[in-house]
Amino acid sequence: RLPLFVRGGAILPLADVASVHRPARALQLLVYPQGRSQLSLYDDDGESTAYRTGRFAETTITCDAAAVETVIGIERPTGEPAVLPPGRTYELRIRAEATPRSVTLTDGSPVHWRMEPTNWLVLAPVEGPAGIRIGW
Repeated sequence: RLPLFVRGGAILPLADVASVHRPARALQLLVYPQGRSQLSLYDDDGESTAYRTGRFAETTITCDAAAVETVIGIERPTGEPAVLPPGRTYELRIRAEATPRSVTLTDGSPVHWRMEPTNWLVLAPVEGPAGIRIGW
């Protein structure tokens, strides 16, 4: 295994190799919380040049990390929603040095999660838009 060097605050989207030519229905987001960070996730149809005339979508993903709480936001996509697969889900894997005391959506609904021995907090897939609040 090769080491992976990642800057604090990074948000890395991952998808199956099979989705190279079309937007992925399920994405995994690796989040390395540190301060405030943001990712603009770009999608187009993966096949044509229609992006040149505005047929693309962008989804903003944010992370606000502090000592007592981390808040991750998946905003509503802007642009052309037709390029996105219906029911897109996001599985968040958050680098964490400690086990959280609570994990909820920002509306207070609980989120299923597990802590892996490799210091990854893994959340059950959520559909966007969503806000996740992690209490330390």
